[in-house]
Amino acid sequence: NRCEFCLEKFDTTDALQKHRQKHILGNSHFTCTFPDCKKHYATGEGLRLHVRNVHLMAKNWKCLADGCSRSFVRQSDLRMHIIRMHSDIRPFPCP
Repeated sequence: NRCEFCLEKFDTTDALQKHRQKHILGNSHFTCTFPDCKKHYATGEGLRLHVRNVHLMAKNWKCLADGCSRSFVRQSDLRMHIIRMHSDIRPFPCP
């Protein structure tokens, strides 16, 4: 799974196809329209995620642990919060 345009390698065919769109459409196909923002994205999904995470800061990922009221913009941030605050899992050994 290697891009024929830039030779970058990808783990999945889906990731390769999304990457190819950057070469085919160019980098400025989808442009953010928020004031003073000049970000451009090759896909509508990229723009949608940018607007949600940067401009709207929609914290749709809520922690459901008892007594916890935290919420997060990204699912990955919620996942790390749960591991760090509500579990005995330690991703790294203590020195």
